[in-house]
Amino acid sequence: HQVTSADPPIPCQWRSCHGNPYAVVKLSDMAALKRRIEAKAKEDKKAELIAELGQEGYEKKLADEKAEKEAAAAAIKAKHEKDAKVKELVVKLEAAMAAASNGVADTLEGLTISKTNAKKEWYCQPHEIDRLSPLDPGKKTSKYALSDVIGMAHRRNVHWKDQPIGKRIAPYPERMKQYARFLFDEFGLQCQAVDDDIVQLAHDTARDKLEQAVKAKTDAVAKAQTDLDAEQNRLDAFNDMAGGMLKKAAATEGGGGKAVSKKAAAAAAKGGGTTNTQKENTENDPKPRAKKARTG
Repeated sequence: HQVTSADPPIPCQWRSCHGNPYAVVKLSDMAALKRRIEAKAKEDKKAELIAELGQEGYEKKLADEKAEKEAAAAAIKAKHEKDAKVKELVVKLEAAMAAASNGVADTLEGLTISKTNAKKEWYCQPHEIDRLSPLDPGKKTSKYALSDVIGMAHRRNVHWKDQPIGKRIAPYPERMKQYARFLFDEFGLQCQAVDDDIVQLAHDTARDKLEQAVKAKTDAVAKAQTDLDAEQNRLDAFNDMAGGMLKKAAATEGGGGKAVSKKAAAAAAKGGGTTNTQKENTENDPKPRAKKARTG
């Protein structure tokens, strides 16, 4: 009805398929009609609200709805920003915890390192070290703050064979302790720039992950212990049964019983002799077999 009664009218072509008529219109004409219908519905709604609330009440309602939408958008934006800060802190805290498997150095304050050792222990390039400020520029052998050198190595991200500094120094516990201290110090500096509730959320998130990791490892150890106990029980049962069988076999052979080992039976057959069992069968047979005559 809206199409046929549209003003201005929509051009329409009628076609037929097997005697069934259908209309063909342009999509642009239909889109324009939809916009006109929606605009009219909006105007009708506005007129209804003005009639109900008055012009001043209607404008107040619009202002309240706008303020509510802006407040909701601001809250969503603030939440996203807060979540991003928490995530960033969690990543830094987890990196520090990962480096602390050997412990954490007490402090880096006052510790120095020479250019040679910076290249040898922290794999810094000469041109990188030259960008640092020496603590004693007047001396022939310059010393640099260890925290600055570690920071330089840390910010380079990729080292030999695409390894970050944390993996490259993993075989050296003392360096790992110093690296962990550097990461914790960096985390502390970043915490000072954000609100306390964000820091608390980061701590809680990291703690939950660590507790889950500890629980998973504990469950794995408990399962491994259960499997180990089961295998040990099987081994003990096997040893008990094997020992009993060996003792029984030894007692049977030593007591002259009927049981004959395969080795003894084979030796008797090879030597032409008879076993105890064979002798008993011959004596109890009422019709012993005639011996075959030997032929030359």
